[in-house]
Amino acid sequence: MSCVIGLVTDDSVIMVADSSVCDGNVITPGGFEKISVFDTALGEMAIGFVGAMLPGQLIHFFFRPPEVPQSITCDGDTDKYVVTIVIPAIKRILVERGDWKNQEDYITGLIAIDGALYFVDNNLSVSKSTLGYDAIGSGREIALGSLHTTAAIFELDGDYDTMVDLAMQAADDLTIYVSGRRQRVEV
Repeated sequence: MSCVIGLVTDDSVIMVADSSVCDGNVITPGGFEKISVFDTALGEMAIGFVGAMLPGQLIHFFFRPPEVPQSITCDGDTDKYVVTIVIPAIKRILVERGDWKNQEDYITGLIAIDGALYFVDNNLSVSKSTLGYDAIGSGREIALGSLHTTAAIFELDGDYDTMVDLAMQAADDLTIYVSGRRQRVEV
């Protein structure tokens, strides 16, 4: 397990992930980057994942964001793009290149695009963050608690980097499966 954190700022979304990979109780720090960034007509899109490595690697190496239909570009319906176009494209990659159709490979994700943050559960259903932050993985509850308590302090100053750093450090300190160098992207 791992931890990926997403935080909506005034003009972007920050994602931070640890880099450990575990097999049972054996942890390999620095195993694989868990956030991939793609270009779309709506701007950059980041996809962070935790769980089985194969689905995340398939997304990283094979996923290419589908074109954004003119109707979505005009009315800015990013929710519709993510749910009806991005998620089915991800599912196609997982089914065609892996064995996801049997849902044997567990994966949970965060998608950041167009200033919004989405939680994707293992059956690929989507919910949009209303708090302005979310986290996934074994460090999720700890990271969410940290983000919740620091939001009132650091959001006023716009010190978003400190918020995500403290949340990831808390998950690292208090969860044995969160470790290794950190990957940070901002889209």
